[in-house]
Amino acid sequence: MLEKEYKCLVTKEQWQSFLCLMKKKYGILCPEETVHVNYYYDTADFALHRTGRTLRIRQTGGRLLLQHKLRRVTEGGVVCSEEHEKPATDISREIDGAAYGVSQLSLLGSLQTRRFRFCPLPGVRVDLDQNVYLGRTDYEIEIEFEGESPDGLLALCPDRLPLPGQGLGKYSRFLAQYKAGHYYTTYPNAG
Repeated sequence: MLEKEYKCLVTKEQWQSFLCLMKKKYGILCPEETVHVNYYYDTADFALHRTGRTLRIRQTGGRLLLQHKLRRVTEGGVVCSEEHEKPATDISREIDGAAYGVSQLSLLGSLQTRRFRFCPLPGVRVDLDQNVYLGRTDYEIEIEFEGESPDGLLALCPDRLPLPGQGLGKYSRFLAQYKAGHYYTTYPNAG
């Protein structure tokens, strides 16, 4: 699957303000927000990240998916990634990396996302994410779309918000914290 999206990091106040604006203007399609946890894997020398790839197990409720993302291109603030996923049975401490061209992949830690999703235009999803990882909390807006970027897409962001494209992806931000020495040492349900 090809994923196309704009991303921008915002302050907590901007996130709350935009959430209120979106609730008033469009309403929430999901009766409650969703929460998912990404468990990130890489080699000791971060070979996947260096080649624009992310390997994670995403847990949403009791469902586990092994997801592999390959960043294809970033152009005009749009991040295009190829994403593949399959069911996972557990959250392992290590994964055989042969399918990804590396030897062994180790669990580095997790990032929890609280997400509100809106669908303001056909084929467009706006996700307001609160992310908690390695002792840090950040706030992000992702605008994902199918096909070409629809007219009016950037008009969804009020003038007081940064233009999309101003932020790194979740795994890159997680890894910056990890490399700074903020390790997550207990892994729930990891075998």
